[in-house]
Amino acid sequence: MKSVMNQFMDAGVFRDIDESFARSVCRLSGEERDEVVLAAAIVSNLTGRGHTCADLNAIAQGGAHWFGTVSLDGLVLPEPGAWLETLASSPVVGSPGDYSPLILDDHGRLYLFRYWDYQRRLAGQILERAVEMEHGSRLTVISGGPGTGKTYTVARILAGLIQNADERSEDPPRVLLVAPTGKAAARLRDSIAEAKLARGDAALGCKKNVLERIPEEALTVHRALGWSSANPTRFFHNADNPLAADVVVADEASMIDLALMTKLVEAVPREARLILIGDKDQLASVEAGAVLGDICNAGGREGDRDRANSGLSGSIVHLVHNYRFGENSGIGNLSRAINSRKPDEALDILEGDRFDDVELIHIPNPASLVRAIANEVLERRGVLLNEGDPSRRLAMLRDYGVLCGLRSGPMGADEINRLVEHEVLRRDRVSARDGWYDGRPVMITRNDYKLRLFNGDVGVLCGASNGGEMGVAFDSQGGVRLISPTRLGELETAFALTVHKSQGSEFDHVALVLPQKLSPVLTAELLYTAVTRARKSLIVYAAREVVREAILTTIARFSGLRDMLWSRQ
Repeated sequence: MKSVMNQFMDAGVFRDIDESFARSVCRLSGEERDEVVLAAAIVSNLTGRGHTCADLNAIAQGGAHWFGTVSLDGLVLPEPGAWLETLASSPVVGSPGDYSPLILDDHGRLYLFRYWDYQRRLAGQILERAVEMEHGSRLTVISGGPGTGKTYTVARILAGLIQNADERSEDPPRVLLVAPTGKAAARLRDSIAEAKLARGDAALGCKKNVLERIPEEALTVHRALGWSSANPTRFFHNADNPLAADVVVADEASMIDLALMTKLVEAVPREARLILIGDKDQLASVEAGAVLGDICNAGGREGDRDRANSGLSGSIVHLVHNYRFGENSGIGNLSRAINSRKPDEALDILEGDRFDDVELIHIPNPASLVRAIANEVLERRGVLLNEGDPSRRLAMLRDYGVLCGLRSGPMGADEINRLVEHEVLRRDRVSARDGWYDGRPVMITRNDYKLRLFNGDVGVLCGASNGGEMGVAFDSQGGVRLISPTRLGELETAFALTVHKSQGSEFDHVALVLPQKLSPVLTAELLYTAVTRARKSLIVYAAREVVREAILTTIARFSGLRDMLWSRQ
């Protein structure tokens, strides 16, 4: 009879690195018991899936569910009590406070040591900053959906801090604005500038000379911390060499994973103020953790709230009134129905005639879908090619976005990009020289610090005109930059993006493409994130049952951070 470990391997659940890690760490400590090797492989695998630990009690009950597969239905995992006893007696497993490859806590959660250590350090930093000081808490968390006024609220806070310093005849606070990607940093910059311009000094509650001093420049977290290619896991700024800032504002905090958030928070000076902005209902970070949700007690039991950490509660602001999507907005009503896990209500909104800004279309085969999307792309592409200004071309990319629930498969972003690109080249009768052609949209997939381009940055190729050189246009802090295609590193065509890659972006019009069959990746959080990328209109290409089941499916990430932050008093 095959061991449980071999069943996992045969089903393709474990990666080679999972098995290698488990067997190596156990061999080095003289551990040979299958239950320990299995647990080590499981925690390695789940960390790669975005969890920060493995809840062995839940895994023993849920089995294949936690690994996104149905091929383990006959799997019989070890009995939880005996399994935990075996792990606790192993030389490779330590308790909280020990220095061991694996850490097992009192709740049956197994961690790789570094993730236990990140969690411990971050929880300590967050709780310490939430304590009220002479001038208030050093932590502010602002959570809300698009259009709820998050950036405006931050602009008011910054205006107040600058004005207060003026009234005390002190130097104005040094403010650092950061975001997890270059694209998100550019949006933060634009949003602050827009808040200043649209609201003005009166609405922000400050004098005109204060308004002018609210900073707009924003950096990526990696750039602000001082990333080095020579040592990519360490930063120049850390607890021993903190950032030169009195206020640090981090936007799109839901995208920041446990490791990076820990390093960012530790680099904020002890007396400085940290402001986290984000939407707790969005998708969690691609890497391990669901930090913003844990900080906001997302998923916490209602009965716990009265006994929750009052200091942390006072540092969190939930913005609920939507200034962009009112009661007559299909996008707004749909996002609320998804968040409330009401699939019937969501389908009524999509299929009814009450709202004209949302629609559900079921296209039975991928070829028909690609033709429909290609027609839309081509119509907009013709307008784009007539525009010579690179900045206007970039703005046009934000007019229409094709978002896909999956990367792979016939309805995935990779395949739609390939087919739409083929159709574009065929109909326009243009050739792609070395993969490049006028108007090609691209997304950077790996940080390039020499070029100041970051994973998620989107650009568009501008052909040579008026004797100029061909270049890819990207947004930058000083305006638009044109970079030769030959200098660019890893990138991909971006007629379509995955919903994950679209985080930090907004489009006037969105086409959301979901696969024809259910997938563990399709969740309410993914739908909510996709829907709230749209500002004016949304078309969902999907079968109604896929939409229904996705709304009823919630992301569950194993983490002990929420318990550390929201323990009963």
